[in-house]
Amino acid sequence: MNCPCCAAPIPSRGVVCEYCGHRIDVDLQGSGGSIKDHELNTLQCPDCNISLEPLVIKSTNGTNKENLTVSRCSRCLGLFIQRNVLDNILETKVRQPSEIDYRLLTNLENSNRSLTKDWKYRPCPACRTLMNRKLHGKRSGVIVDSCRDHGLWLDAGELRQLMEWSRAGGEKLDQKHRA
Repeated sequence: MNCPCCAAPIPSRGVVCEYCGHRIDVDLQGSGGSIKDHELNTLQCPDCNISLEPLVIKSTNGTNKENLTVSRCSRCLGLFIQRNVLDNILETKVRQPSEIDYRLLTNLENSNRSLTKDWKYRPCPACRTLMNRKLHGKRSGVIVDSCRDHGLWLDAGELRQLMEWSRAGGEKLDQKHRA
């Protein structure tokens, strides 16, 4: 796989280009499709102020036949996801490991660009009130913007990083930490 910005090679488990620093986004096109008429209200991207496009991700898990809906900005590739939908994506799209890969978790935690860039509180795409910022899980390296009533905002590439975090055993580590 190559970086879409500079075409440099990306390691198989890489989430950030080592050459230009671009965060690699997860490809949702293969697992779902864009829908035009949907019952969701018109949501606005908190960064670009354009309408978000609803996407349906078809469930491949035998236990959950329900399709998952997320909203995506076509310009910045940010995602607005309800909490339970994010949990379902991580559960159905990521194979859980038998042991925790601490080296990968350290790499993911250290690749967090959210701490170094100029950040600001963003308005919720649904209600336009300012969202809170919080670390998604122990050693995930992903700081999400969270609206208590509507869901989570993920910047481009952060869903992929959360999937890698889950694949490395981050969810198991986070559950142990909470217990």
